[in-house]
Amino acid sequence: MIAAVVVLVLCVGGVLWAAGAVVGNDYSTGKCIKREASGDKDRAVPVDCGEDGAYKIIDRVDDTTKVEDGSCPPDTTDAFVNFKDEYVLCLRKQG
Repeated sequence: MIAAVVVLVLCVGGVLWAAGAVVGNDYSTGKCIKREASGDKDRAVPVDCGEDGAYKIIDRVDDTTKVEDGSCPPDTTDAFVNFKDEYVLCLRKQG
């Protein structure tokens, strides 16, 4: 019985991991995002860099939620802060 539960949990976890990989929540340098309002907060949504309103991620600074400390490159035009996971995406407007 316990083995069946463990297998079920692993299967569900694998499906969720695969779904995340397909959706592509990749916030690495060189990728692009678009800001999307979500209630009272913004969220970063991965998009094609040619899309209107896209921002290219030029740097990602982990373990911080501060933008003012100069950790982003000088050519940064905007920044997105993820307070939950504590990182800053340094962005440059495309187009």
